[in-house]
Amino acid sequence: MRGLEEAWEAVWAACQRWAATHKLEYAPEKTTAVFAPSWRRGKKMAKRGPRLKIGGTTIRTEESMKYLGVIIDRGLSWREHARHAARNIMTSAQKIRGIAGRTWGTEPRILREIFDGAIRPALMYGAEIWGEKAEDPIIRRHLRAAQRAFLLGVTRAYRTTSNVALEVLAGCTPPHFEAAARHANWRERGTAEFEGKAVFAEGPHPAEPERKWEELPAETIPGTSFWTDASQGDGGTAIGIVKTEGGETKETRGLRLQDGYPTHMAELYALGIAIKSVAGQRGGNFNFVTDSRVALDMLTKRKGGAAHAILKEVERIETEGATVKLWWSSDRNRGIAEADRIAKRARENPEEFPEDHAPITGRMIKKEATRVAMAKWQQEWDQGDKGRATHEIIGTVDRRLRGWSHRAVCLLTGHGPFRGYLRRFNLTETTGECVCSTGAQDTAKHVMEDCEEQGRMEARGRWRRRQEAMGGPVPFKVTAQTSEEEVRNFNKFTEEVRMEEELEA
Repeated sequence: MRGLEEAWEAVWAACQRWAATHKLEYAPEKTTAVFAPSWRRGKKMAKRGPRLKIGGTTIRTEESMKYLGVIIDRGLSWREHARHAARNIMTSAQKIRGIAGRTWGTEPRILREIFDGAIRPALMYGAEIWGEKAEDPIIRRHLRAAQRAFLLGVTRAYRTTSNVALEVLAGCTPPHFEAAARHANWRERGTAEFEGKAVFAEGPHPAEPERKWEELPAETIPGTSFWTDASQGDGGTAIGIVKTEGGETKETRGLRLQDGYPTHMAELYALGIAIKSVAGQRGGNFNFVTDSRVALDMLTKRKGGAAHAILKEVERIETEGATVKLWWSSDRNRGIAEADRIAKRARENPEEFPEDHAPITGRMIKKEATRVAMAKWQQEWDQGDKGRATHEIIGTVDRRLRGWSHRAVCLLTGHGPFRGYLRRFNLTETTGECVCSTGAQDTAKHVMEDCEEQGRMEARGRWRRRQEAMGGPVPFKVTAQTSEEEVRNFNKFTEEVRMEEELEA
């Protein structure tokens, strides 16, 4: 503990020097410290926090503190932050009740836009840091409670509907999975594999003309030429590079890249490899040719860290006295065709070519983090014990808001004006049996599949005939291929079929 106090004295001395240089002073009464205790074999190493001083004033120690809108607690559990954020969001959620009811008010799609544009960003604020603990049961409960009121407004479901079913119907990724994805995204951007960012200050002055690429006018051009191409398929991704001088091939090179690497990024990477190969060669004319307009546009417009780094290399080569030109040519060109053959051979015969690891982009990182979040969501939906009635019809999760009506949501969730449901929650004195006299409980599933009440049978028959006519599955199942027409058909069925209060009337 004494070592930590001595370390603070050195830090404080540096802070004082900085403040004196900038003619500033620290306010001890506004300074707070939070300590995360060390643990060894399950035992806390320190019985007390260190005593830190600013001048002669002891800094007060707190269990938690707010810094830049994020509450940091002593154990870095982030539970206090989740509780605080959820409370603020739930306060805003109360206003939703005044603009949307089950059958009236603001449309679900507009509520979803409000949720995505204003509410979820507030709930996810700082998730890049605290998202590592997002799947903690307490944090998960706070996050789900915060968005529940909005999901009820978006889906117009009964308040007894489970959170997991609301998330699937609204097409909203569970907040704890999204927070974990944001943390993973942020963490991966700090690794050496990330391409980095384009630094504006290192780019050309806005008044300078933008670098352009041109279409190659002929097969042979003066100077040294590098022809590049990429190939992607089931065997992975690879690049090919051909170096020519005066129309004669001087060198060829093939490289395998990591599986699934995007073709346009592979094309850009091939250009980068070719450009870096001429570094240090003073003077001369160098031509770099590709059949990818996308890669050339990314390079000349500095789209991304990889393009920024390559263009800096081009500028350095030109500073050394060389001339660099960027060309586009179709794959009918001999140089491009040869580079393409090398790339395909490297992809199809990986044992014959070396492997290289190209930098990953922010889009690739985000895509992978989203994929993991969706996989976890699907697993939770498949293995959970809540929302099983909804799971029977909607087995696959996605982020689409399909436009279910209130009555459709009642049938999809099983929570609605059905005798069995009302009996389950002690809201009726009946036995919960259906009026069709079969003795079955009046549930959503019974209405959609088995009820023998005449009006329900006729509505069910019309619904199924329409479903078959449009090529949809019978019995009804929602998949990624389910069309808007099928959703409208189901909504129409829910309007035609009579429910509890209508049967009694």
